[in-house]
Amino acid sequence: MTDSPITAADVAEFLAAADNVIADELGGKVGLHAAKSTVHIEVTPRRATASGSDVGQENAVRFVARVFPVEPATPAAAEPVHLAPEIARELTYLSPGENHEGWTVVDKEEDGHTRWESHHSLIIRNEAGEHFQGHYRKGLTEYQDTKPWEYEKTARFDPVVRRPRVVQVFDWVTPAKDAGATLTGS
Repeated sequence: MTDSPITAADVAEFLAAADNVIADELGGKVGLHAAKSTVHIEVTPRRATASGSDVGQENAVRFVARVFPVEPATPAAAEPVHLAPEIARELTYLSPGENHEGWTVVDKEEDGHTRWESHHSLIIRNEAGEHFQGHYRKGLTEYQDTKPWEYEKTARFDPVVRRPRVVQVFDWVTPAKDAGATLTGS
């Protein structure tokens, strides 16, 4: 390896640089190739390891970058909205994409439950494209027949914005029969 460790942040910074010419900052040659939405990045140091425990070892550092489309930012509301409980309740019975009283249901999730009630989140969008999230409970049995916002004077929905989340997951796989084969993700 080189004198300084190469990190994913270093490679990302290099790729984002305006000149993107020589990889002096990384101390080696950078090779890039793309397969669909995956960019394969290989950094080969200029100085091969000539001594120590790494002698004769391949010393290239590899990275994989996934490319995702970026959605335009949606408008963000500054203040929460308060709906009549009847309107909010009707929204809980609709499927995502359905409308009621100028509001569109975007998403519904069950957040958890207690012994007698389930707890839910409801994401709605107004006609200006602003998103809001409200929380409500529903009874789990006929004896706990709690309706969403049943005992509330208003149903409060706080402003929210959509934020992407990228998760890296590792799977255990059986290696290829060819001992020289390399396992790479695409």
